Amino acid sequence: MAGNAFLVRIRSAPDEVGSIEMLELILAGASLEADLTVLFEGLGVDHLRAPWAKMWRQLTDYELATLWMRAEAGEPVSVDLPVRRVGGDELDELSKGRSCLDL
Repeated sequence: MAGNAFLVRIRSAPDEVGSIEMLELILAGASLEADLTVLFEGLGVDHLRAPWAKMWRQLTDYELATLWMRAEAGEPVSVDLPVRRVGGDELDELSKGRSCLDL
């Protein structure tokens, strides 16, 4: 659906209230059948680790969004969710044709 594709960039570290509000915003977009891509980068990558990963898992379990993590090739990063890695020039391709929202 044209105009319905979004890239949500999560750059902030997890916290009790903020993390829940971010997830609720993404779930609201999913309920509208938006094409959602969520990119975790910087401090935001910590959302993909326990105990935070548990609440984000529903996005992948129910195929509500595609999750990506910014990490350069060969960079060791341990996370607790199935995410794709993206780095360098690939970031431009990921956001192409999508409206972007930075959280």
